[in-house]
Amino acid sequence: MVLGKRSHESRVPVPGWAEEVVHAGGSAYVVGWGSDNTGALWHLDSVGRLDPRAAPPGMPGNPGMAPRGAVLLLAFGGAETGLAITGTSKDNGRRDRKALYVTDDGARSWTRVDLPTSEQPRQVAIGGGAAYALTSNCPAATAPCDHATLWSIDPSGAAAPHTFDSLPARTHTSGPIGITAYGPDVWALLNLGHGHVTALRSRDGGRTWHRFEAADCIWEVPVATSGNVLWATCGTGMLDHSTRQKGDAAPADVFSDVAGTSDSALLPLSDSTAYAVIDGSHGTRIEQTRDGGRTTTVVAPIPRPIARRGFRATFVSPRVGYLVTTNGGQVYRTADGAHTWHRLTPPHG
Repeated sequence: MVLGKRSHESRVPVPGWAEEVVHAGGSAYVVGWGSDNTGALWHLDSVGRLDPRAAPPGMPGNPGMAPRGAVLLLAFGGAETGLAITGTSKDNGRRDRKALYVTDDGARSWTRVDLPTSEQPRQVAIGGGAAYALTSNCPAATAPCDHATLWSIDPSGAAAPHTFDSLPARTHTSGPIGITAYGPDVWALLNLGHGHVTALRSRDGGRTWHRFEAADCIWEVPVATSGNVLWATCGTGMLDHSTRQKGDAAPADVFSDVAGTSDSALLPLSDSTAYAVIDGSHGTRIEQTRDGGRTTTVVAPIPRPIARRGFRATFVSPRVGYLVTTNGGQVYRTADGAHTWHRLTPPHG
């Protein structure tokens, strides 16, 4: 099952109630499982209270019972506006069946968006007051995606989606395509995670595109904190490190002293401020930069049972952050900049 902005591969099911935490401006959403084992969605307010919201139609149920290839991708531009892709990916020769939904009332309701194309929605991106969806046509599960289209989306569902042209490049492997956006600035990375990234950028919402220099080792969708700064996670063998790119300049390493780890998380807040959860052989720690990566400091270690391989995390302010464990499916919250963590009470006892 594919969940959240960080993921593009199936994940191991968790036994707890929570699966993913999704950044939503100054707040967050938790994806999980209700007491009846159906997929559920909660909004986390400023003090960490869980408020139940409507799950997108077609959202998978309990991961132990969800069909193979079940898909859920979520992206929120704030507490009120969001995009979702649900459905099933191609499996055993069957056709893709995916649907795109939007919300502008804080996930209290979802509206289906009908895209005038036979391509399937693959990715969503939202930020800076703009929202986008990427569709592509892959003739087979292992074949190249030789065509992809970027659509501008109205989260209210009032305006029809529109596009200007297909992406001006072919993916030469079956690697996924990742997009991120901030207002009219859109970045597309083809063959993500396959070591031969083709990086495209549009400054006008997809009207025109140009190539830019990006690290070939990028393995997950980057995060744009403005129209000028892109943060990315880079995987080289068994190691992870992070980069920050300003404009079209070459990406620069940040949090580069992560040797010995194979599961880190880059959590940007602004063009200058970012956290990193670094899970290494000697434990898990939080680091922070406030100057765009020129200097980094170790904030605090994290107790080992909280963060292990595959955890999900986000920060919504310099002090407030959330972490979902995979060794128990629980949600932890910090309100003091990662110095201490407290487990949230499950919403159904």
